[in-house]
Amino acid sequence: MLIRMLILSLLGVSAFLSATPVAAVTAQEQSERLQLIYAHLLDFRSQRPPMAVVGEGQEWEVEFLHRPEVNNRIGNKQEPVEGPPILPRFRYRQFFDQSYQVGVGLQVPVEVMEYRYAFLAGELGYQWMVSEDWALAARTYLARSVIHGPITMTDAEDVFEVQQQGIDATLGYQWEEWLLSAGVGHSSVQNKLSIEEDGVMLEEPSAGYTYYYGGIGYLVRPDLRLNFTQHSTDQILRHWSFAVTLIR
Repeated sequence: MLIRMLILSLLGVSAFLSATPVAAVTAQEQSERLQLIYAHLLDFRSQRPPMAVVGEGQEWEVEFLHRPEVNNRIGNKQEPVEGPPILPRFRYRQFFDQSYQVGVGLQVPVEVMEYRYAFLAGELGYQWMVSEDWALAARTYLARSVIHGPITMTDAEDVFEVQQQGIDATLGYQWEEWLLSAGVGHSSVQNKLSIEEDGVMLEEPSAGYTYYYGGIGYLVRPDLRLNFTQHSTDQILRHWSFAVTLIR
């Protein structure tokens, strides 16, 4: 039984499998790629536009990760389970001396569409105000995600675990209330999948990947920011995120 063929859209991902025809790619290779795609979606990449910080500012944020449709066909099999279309999680940032940054990410395991998603992450960063309008930010982060739910088949209680560490850099430009940003990052990921039906654990070794992102934000008020970010990862995943941020 090709267990690796049964990785499905656990939280939804826009997966662009390689241009190689399906018949030319083994089921195992496709399964490994799907596991990495899901792991890519769950990382802690930046989506904050660099901007001036007043004093020792704080940011409280709700982030929504979009779940595009995933091409989850492996060989001649089509996976039967779909995950939530939107994945919410929370972020908090604390700035010191208008430049240094520490932050955390959190999602408590509340059940949505038979899935429970738990997330915990931490970050350290620094921001340079290049000029009055331009800023550059750099970060490093660690993140861990755990998914419980019907990953391989309906009514299953599978467990998908992901651990990541990465760095990224973002360039930002502010024009009145508008905020434009673009960045690049690199992360490494380890993941494992425990399959309830077969009592099998599939573990992938550490793998590195590069991601790119571009965003547009708007300051509704001096203390309220909206931001939309488009992400692209190793040409196999494209998805967007939307964030609502309260600035203190």
